[in-house]
Formats: sequence, structure tokens, C-alpha cells
Amino acid sequence: LQALVAITLLEAVNYLEHYGMLRQKVGPPDRRRYERVDPTHSWNSNNLATNVLLYHLQRHSDHHAQPTRRYQALRDYELSPVLPTGYAGMILLALIPPAWMRVMDPLVAAHFDGDMTRANIAPHARTRILERWPAPDAQEAETSDAPLPSQGASPTYMCPSCGYTFDERVGDVREGFPAGTPWSQVPDTWCCPDCGVRDKIDFVSVATSPR
Repeated sequence: LQALVAITLLEAVNYLEHYGMLRQKVGPPDRRRYERVDPTHSWNSNNLATNVLLYHLQRHSDHHAQPTRRYQALRDYELSPVLPTGYAGMILLALIPPAWMRVMDPLVAAHFDGDMTRANIAPHARTRILERWPAPDAQEAETSDAPLPSQGASPTYMCPSCGYTFDERVGDVREGFPAGTPWSQVPDTWCCPDCGVRDKIDFVSVATSPR
């Protein structure tokens, strides 16, 4: 019984944290990949009591976007979708599917600006959902043909998760890249040596980094 309760709680929390969320594919046709995880890809809640009791678990989107950030420092973002209440209330709501969908489906639609084709929908329910929320006319998914993160003329590139920087002028001897190694010669399969989370394609030019 204890295991059943634990599994139910775990799966209910996973369900409510990611309900309807879907990462889009980006990049040129010959090099498509899922967009980098960011704070818009999972649900947040700033319910004070639950955040204190669950060590900021409800700031879930930042946990995904910045997996190396300590729980005490997890942040909330204006762009993150927000649950209508804390986890305790949402878990109870998730146990009643009709009530859950009545509350959450409109919030998912609002998060995607009314375009439910961008949402993660169960195949058996897709037709019904899209009939209820038809895609806006002449609207294209903003990220469908979006370019990959900028990798411009700057000689320095930064991991968006941990802040590790690769400077072409310095290289990284421990990784086998002597000083003067151009970014273009770093293999596409290379990943951040500090956090091991981000691939080369995720790195951003320091000149264009929001940091």
C-alpha cells in the first residue's frame, strides 16, 4: 500500500509538471533537433507553503532549464506557465480527469497562444482537442523554422547551463583543443566538460549571450 501511494504521488506530480508541454523541432532541414529546454517547457507554482515544504520543487521549469542550479536558488520566470494552485491541490485535481481537463486545457491553450498543434496531446484525443481549439488562421509556429542558438563571430562560446566558456584563443588542453583551435573544428558530438549537460550546438556566443 505504501509503495502504491508513493508511485501515485510521483506520477501525479510528473503529470502535472509537464501536462501539455512539448518542445518543438528547430534548425535547418538537414539538421533538425529539439529546441533547448527553457523555462517555458514545464509548469511552475509559487505557492509559498508548498515551495517551503518541497524545497522549491514547484519552480520546476528552472530545474529543467538549469539542471546544475541548487534548489535554494531556483527561480521563477514570467514566461513560465503557472499552475492555478500548489501541488497539494493540483494532485487532488489530477485524480479527477474531467475536472483536471476542464481547468488545465484552457491554460495549455493560453500558453501556446491558442495554437494547440504545438501542445503535447494524446493521439486518441488529438482530433477532439483540435476541434475545440482550432489553430489560428495563417499562424505559423514561431519555433518551427527558428535558427539554432547564435554562434557568431565571437571567439568565445558559453554553456548556457553552467557558464563554462570556450575561448578559441585559449582552447582547452584538457579536452584536447590547443590554443587557437577554432570553434568550427570542435566536434559536434562534444559536450560541456564541466556540467556534461549541454552539447556544442547549445553553446551561445558570449557577444550575444543574455548574461
